[in-house]
Amino acid sequence: MDAKELLKRREALGMSRDELAKALHTTSVSVWRWENEQRSIPAHLTLALETVERTRKGSKTAKKGGKKN
Repeated sequence: MDAKELLKRREALGMSRDELAKALHTTSVSVWRWENEQRSIPAHLTLALETVERTRKGSKTAKKGGKKN
């Protein structure tokens, strides 16, 4: 994953840097550095972000009264 993809995925989730940082158990400064190519994105971040995406999608479905898959 590169910086542009991380930014795009965060925005698609509708999350602020601070919200994503909390979900990933890191700091908003780290998220900013990754998105602005100031630091390398750790390899494990792809898996962690996928987990956040699944969790967010599941909670949105539950709030709408739908079934979770």
